[in-house]
Amino acid sequence: MLLDVSPRFQWDHGNGYCGEVSLQCIGLYYGAWISQGLIRDLNKGEFLLQRMSSNDKRDPLRTISLLRFKYDEWDWKNSDSAQYRDFCCWMKISLLRKHPIMFGIFFPNNDCDDYDHIVPAIGIRYRYPNAYDPDDILIYYDLYSPRPYKKCLNEETMASTRADMSKNTHIRGARIPLITDYGIAITGVVDKDRVTLPVHLAVSARDEPDPVLNAQSREMDGTVTVSNLTIGSTYVLLRYASYKFTPVEGDANGFINSCFDVKHE
Repeated sequence: MLLDVSPRFQWDHGNGYCGEVSLQCIGLYYGAWISQGLIRDLNKGEFLLQRMSSNDKRDPLRTISLLRFKYDEWDWKNSDSAQYRDFCCWMKISLLRKHPIMFGIFFPNNDCDDYDHIVPAIGIRYRYPNAYDPDDILIYYDLYSPRPYKKCLNEETMASTRADMSKNTHIRGARIPLITDYGIAITGVVDKDRVTLPVHLAVSARDEPDPVLNAQSREMDGTVTVSNLTIGSTYVLLRYASYKFTPVEGDANGFINSCFDVKHE
């Protein structure tokens, strides 16, 4: 199973925009272009996979909902200790449902307790669909390279604690946390009345101009792919200038009469 999610490159200032660009990658999979800067603004700060305290204004689930996406969050608060195997099984089930995932990984020589980096999982090679299998191969992007990483999910080689990552000089590459894991699967766009069809957007550049670096804005070509069309039926493709105008419910007439920017028939 490999989802049609294209690689993208993160902005590096402000502690890095890995969470923001992971959501940007997945947004394109669901037909939406969302700037890394907009995601951080909506989130009231760095986009992490969880609130760090009850007073933390940064709330990824709120931000995802504002952007009109549905989600399934890994239940890290109530799952058993040493979550790695169950988390890997949850990721596999999500990917087999064609739901890309944002999840946290450790890096050697870093020092964050929960995870050091957020990346998008886009596919999996598997034998058994509903159980942890150490021979499964997880496919994800690191947000710096256009090529996907393909890592075996054997606990011995892909799971670690923060302490082991910091102390064991023999560990190379990223690892998934052994004890507590963080992940959010984006399961689709909000469409309460099931009026819309799946839309995928591909853009011609992998990076987004960074205004902090005084990078100039530029035009990108976009290719839209619509799935599940029926021969003989009539469809309208609507483009919205902002998530704020995108309907979340209503019939076809409601969408046609909404505040879209461009209509293609």
